[in-house]
Amino acid sequence: HRESTWTDSNTVSENILRIIPTEPGFQPSNDAARDLLDRVRQISPDAREVEIVASSDVTFVDAGANFETVSCSVCGVDLDLDWWSEQMSVAWDARFEELDVVTPCCNSACSLNDLDYQWPQGFARWFVTVHDPNRGPLDQSEVDSMRSALGQEIRIIWAHL
Repeated sequence: HRESTWTDSNTVSENILRIIPTEPGFQPSNDAARDLLDRVRQISPDAREVEIVASSDVTFVDAGANFETVSCSVCGVDLDLDWWSEQMSVAWDARFEELDVVTPCCNSACSLNDLDYQWPQGFARWFVTVHDPNRGPLDQSEVDSMRSALGQEIRIIWAHL
């Protein structure tokens, strides 16, 4: 069963859980990928679909309609979305292989991947997508279990499309 709703434009709305490694270029071994998929299926048994998304290029893994703000990971100031958009364009031109920026608020060097996104977002060339997971938030033991299965730190992204 799905928890999707119809919008005024007659398009299907979807909730998506994405599990990405915190290291954008990380690609797991086949065993680690299989272990993570098994764990994800255990914690989301009623999901409509669970899939691996893999690419030769790093991509921005966003929160869809859940995207609210971006703030500096050093000083905490909300960043101007025009500045962020310009930085994303520069990174896009480099196929997201170069994510380093200097923030305008406190002149700190950091990565677009490490900015504080409200809701969490990040960059990856490999991740797991759970379409309509049909469950609530993950608890810490579930996150720890997935991190252990992958053998890499992870970021949980809840997207609404």
